[in-house]
Amino acid sequence: MNHHNVSLKAGSTSHTRREWGMTILEVLVALLVVGLGMTMAISMLQSSVRYNQTAEYRSIALGEIEQITDRMRTNRMAANNDDYLYPASASERSNPDPENTAWTPPSAASACSASCTIEQLAKAAAERDLHDWGADVAASLPEGAGYIDKVGDQYRVSVFWRHIAESDKGSAGEAFRSVSMLVTL
Repeated sequence: MNHHNVSLKAGSTSHTRREWGMTILEVLVALLVVGLGMTMAISMLQSSVRYNQTAEYRSIALGEIEQITDRMRTNRMAANNDDYLYPASASERSNPDPENTAWTPPSAASACSASCTIEQLAKAAAERDLHDWGADVAASLPEGAGYIDKVGDQYRVSVFWRHIAESDKGSAGEAFRSVSMLVTL
C-alpha cells in the first residue's frame, strides 16, 4: 500500500498551501452566486404575495357578484322591472369607468306606506339590496365599485377595484381590475 504523505516543507510550501485554502476570487464568486440566489428568492416571494392578493380580491369580487345575483333571483319581480340596474344612468352602465366615476353605493330604500303595491315593495327591496351590496363591495375591496347592466335576457354584474401592479419594466403603478359575470335569472 502506498501512503501519500503531504508535508509542508520550506521548499515545497507554495504548491501544497494552495490546495488547502480558497482564494479571494473564489470567495467573491461564491458570494456573488449566493447573493443572486437570495435576490431571486426575494423577488419570487414578492411576486407570490402580489399574486395571492390578486387571487384574494378576485375571490371576494366573485362572492359579491354571487351575493347580488342571489338577491336578484329572490326578488325576480324587481329584477324583471330592471330595478337592479346600477348605476341608474344607462351610459354609465354601458361604459363603466371607475377611474373617472365617483361611485357611491345607492341610497337606502325609500320608505313605503301601508298602501304599497307589490311592485313598490319589490322595488324598495331591490333598492335596499343594492345599497347593502354597494356598501359591501366598497368595504371589501380597495376603492371597490359595482355595476349591473342588462344585456339581452342576461344581466352583466361587474365588480371593480384598484390594484397596485408592477409593469414589465419593474415600476409600480395602479390600475383597476375587474370581474364580470353574465347571469341569467
